[in-house]
Amino acid sequence: MKITSKKTFQFVVLLAFIGFLSLSSCKNVAKKEKAKESIESADEHEALEELTEGKAVLTVPQRESIKLKIDTLQKREMSGFIKTNGVLEISPKYRAIITSFVEANVKAINVFQGDKVRKGQVLAVLEHPSIIQLQQDYVKAYNNKQYLEKEFDRQKMLYEKQVGAGKTYQKVTADYKTALATYNGLKMKLEMIHLNTEKIENGELSNELPILSTIDGVVNDITISLGSFVDAQTPLFSISNTKKVHADLTVYEKDINRIKIGQVVRIQIANNGRKALYAKIFAIGKSVQTENRSVLVHAHFEKGIEDLVVGSYLNGSIITDNTLSKVVPEEAIVSDGGKQYIFVYNSAISKQLHDDRWAFDMVEVISGVEDGGYVAINILEKLDADAKIVQNKAYYLLSDMQKSEAKHSH
Repeated sequence: MKITSKKTFQFVVLLAFIGFLSLSSCKNVAKKEKAKESIESADEHEALEELTEGKAVLTVPQRESIKLKIDTLQKREMSGFIKTNGVLEISPKYRAIITSFVEANVKAINVFQGDKVRKGQVLAVLEHPSIIQLQQDYVKAYNNKQYLEKEFDRQKMLYEKQVGAGKTYQKVTADYKTALATYNGLKMKLEMIHLNTEKIENGELSNELPILSTIDGVVNDITISLGSFVDAQTPLFSISNTKKVHADLTVYEKDINRIKIGQVVRIQIANNGRKALYAKIFAIGKSVQTENRSVLVHAHFEKGIEDLVVGSYLNGSIITDNTLSKVVPEEAIVSDGGKQYIFVYNSAISKQLHDDRWAFDMVEVISGVEDGGYVAINILEKLDADAKIVQNKAYYLLSDMQKSEAKHSH
């Protein structure tokens, strides 16, 4: 009886041990299978990341939220154009260098660089003993002229009545004309430096000389300081009328025969985030620049624009004639790193992605003329005839792609 119980106990222990081994084996198998699945999942994720690197990928909810549209490339009748570049310039008649007509010291400066000024506005005030001396000379010349004018009238009357001597009349006439010339010369000098001659004639002298702006515009440079000594050769201020900025465009010799006065130019300024501006050609150069075989073409803007910076670089498209062009909506183009791009649906990669995600390639283009919400483009790589182009919200795809690239870099 005891032997039987002992055997039974041993059998139970054996069964328990076998069960433990089986359970451990199952757990190990499960762990291995789970590890294998994790490795496979990681490999698949890595493969998908490599597959979508440098591409924009959108899920169904993302596409629906932005109401994404894709379509084949369209062609429209658009104006032909010639690509050009250049700078913003101002005609010399809208620039001014402000100087003093007399030697003096700077007493006050009333403007800052970049200030808008009006013609006749006081920019600075000068002072110097020579200013007082000039007024004193004028008063002396004025009084002398007044005296000789009366003497001339008296001698003329006597001479006409044959009472006075002709020699005396001739002497007084000569003296009077000399005095009149001296007076008029000094008066013109004072008027040129904007001093009131009527007040001076009444004995009201000034020790200050106002320096006035000669044009409407913006102060570009100030070359003086308080106490500076200046003369007629010293530039004090430079002013330009930025409302009169025009575009100087470089057109290559081979294209110059297609350029005509009155043609419209679409202009994009390098340092300006605004939309394209439009100008009209008003002058065409008559000489070829030997270094690059180009001709200078001038165009003025349709409306006066005040915030343009002279010397800024620009890109332009001179509209010439109507041609059938490849076009996309304005919303289909994005700028990145100084270049322009569109997004093209990649069907081959999209089929390999889960959850109906779509992948898009970024393709560089050169944009041309705009017309009716569309932009003519030149695509810099070959696309299939049935390629699907993103028609709107391209900036959203660019943002998504940049975020993805930032994650990959970490």
